[in-house]
Amino acid sequence: MKKLIEIAKYACVFAVSAALLLMLLVATEFIDKDTMKANMLSSAKTMCENTAGVELWQGVAASKLDFYADCISLNIAWHTDREHPFASAMWSSYSVFRDPADYYGVNYDLYDTVSGGLEANTQYLRYWHGSAVFIRLFHLFTDITGMYAIAAFILLILFILLMVSMWKLGMKGEAAGLVLASVMAAVWFVPLCLEYYWVFPIAFGAALLALNWGHKGRWELIPALFMVSGILTNYLDFLTTEILTLLIPLLLLLALSGREGFGRSKGLPGAGTNERIRLPGREGFRQGRKLPGAKTRHGTSRAGQEAIGQGMSLTPAGFSVKVSILWGVGYLGMWVTKWVIASAILKENALPYVTEHIAQRAGLYGDVAGNPLSAVFINLITILPAGLGDMGAILCVIALIALGSVWFVYKKKSIRKEYVIVYAVAGLIPYLRYAVLNDHSFRHFFFTYRAQMATVLALCLITLEVTGLKVIKHKAR
Repeated sequence: MKKLIEIAKYACVFAVSAALLLMLLVATEFIDKDTMKANMLSSAKTMCENTAGVELWQGVAASKLDFYADCISLNIAWHTDREHPFASAMWSSYSVFRDPADYYGVNYDLYDTVSGGLEANTQYLRYWHGSAVFIRLFHLFTDITGMYAIAAFILLILFILLMVSMWKLGMKGEAAGLVLASVMAAVWFVPLCLEYYWVFPIAFGAALLALNWGHKGRWELIPALFMVSGILTNYLDFLTTEILTLLIPLLLLLALSGREGFGRSKGLPGAGTNERIRLPGREGFRQGRKLPGAKTRHGTSRAGQEAIGQGMSLTPAGFSVKVSILWGVGYLGMWVTKWVIASAILKENALPYVTEHIAQRAGLYGDVAGNPLSAVFINLITILPAGLGDMGAILCVIALIALGSVWFVYKKKSIRKEYVIVYAVAGLIPYLRYAVLNDHSFRHFFFTYRAQMATVLALCLITLEVTGLKVIKHKAR
């Protein structure tokens, strides 16, 4: 019965979230084009002043901004239809009049569409295009340049709040690891391209909530948070670095839970005493009173059963699997929901509009067919300093030797292997993603490489776990 209640709870979370996001998208279909036209025309002019793909730092792929995708997003957002709002939201149509093979034509298609009032003639049904909600709302008072500035401000605030939260929790080494991962992923370029922006505020925001709820013992809220994170990712993202909204919050949450004696967890079943709590490793999960509800020789205590019922797993691996499944249900379920709703509203099977792209994205045909490692290699080179030339390659080798030396010299006598394994698996997931979406990850490596932020963070957490090094000694508040 408890399992059925839990499943029903998550089903309600999914249904309510999907319904709200759908209605939000439909509601913006009623925005009058005339109220957006001046700012949308300014955005179109800005796009025409730039090539569809421009490298801000010449020769550095990581600095490439994909204005091609942003032009299409602006084009979709422009085409509102208050007479058929649901159908318009499902079709996500835009205008294409130049040769589709012309990578730079979308800039001028956008300008001609806005200035000349041209009708949409191309569907983009396979994604939700939830970003159209924000594009329409922001274009009531600013253009794309202002939107980029606001996006940068929001991302900066979220990152600062996350750093402050980690500082207060005593997670200095983990914070340093996240900073290093962010630098290697060149996150300062992210707000300058809406295509791959949305994943980052979701990841940082979810991590911020997860850490604060985890510290306060509100573990029962965290699984649902991961489901909503997956839903929002699918709603806003275009298969860019979607996995970060799962891995960044999960890795940081595991790092928090694995710290010894981080303080009192008032919200945890059975807590509220002055005992120090260890979460969750062997020391925390299985040593009786150190964790309210831990396993004892008499089995799991009543408080432990309550904790499990509220979403807390008794192992790092078990907890990771649970929240990963819920994230996946939210992400994939939202995709299926779009296709089902589209089929019902449009009164035709929407699946063919989707399946025609699956084989290509997986690299079953095209330039990378038969070479599943091509995407893995090019994405790996892009995040490593080796992508910057010979000197970068030398720095890369030195860094790897230094990391191995640190592991060897400062290795602890007692290492929690389960944490190391979970961190390692999480760090390898981006490469599985590159192999599965081979063609897509190869063509768009200049932004998909950022999924390796999770890999860099995982390596840093493994280093902290293996060596026990502390950046700054500090007691969490």
